[in-house]
Amino acid sequence: MMLPVISLTFMVNFANALPIFEKGSRTDDGLVRLCTSSSVITDLGVDHWPRYVTEITCHGTDTTCLNLHNNPHEVTPPEIMPAQGRCTESVIHMNLLRFENATSSGTGVWKPYSQAIRGGCVCGFDKRSRVLHSFFYLSQLRGS
Repeated sequence: MMLPVISLTFMVNFANALPIFEKGSRTDDGLVRLCTSSSVITDLGVDHWPRYVTEITCHGTDTTCLNLHNNPHEVTPPEIMPAQGRCTESVIHMNLLRFENATSSGTGVWKPYSQAIRGGCVCGFDKRSRVLHSFFYLSQLRGS
């Protein structure tokens, strides 16, 4: 008896149903999110272990954060606001396993390899930001 195989299409549709955390919404501990992020499930393939990983990615086309405006009481922000930062995906590298040297008889070896895993969507200051220098001393800024 053959077992059914879950298709990649099903996983993509399933991934779209995972939560989206909107910019401006609050976390469980009351902090305000500066970027929009979402959870996705990535299929690394049958020759990888684990085959599926859950990742957190930046979501949508608005990648600006730390936007400044003149009137903090505005209900709707103006079309163009100077952004002092940008949302980027943070990546961690994890050692996972990949099945290599497979033969027709089904033998092979599991070998470790480094896989980049998207671990979140973070807001970082633009290095040209005029606000950046209000938060850090020049000696604290690395690679400026």
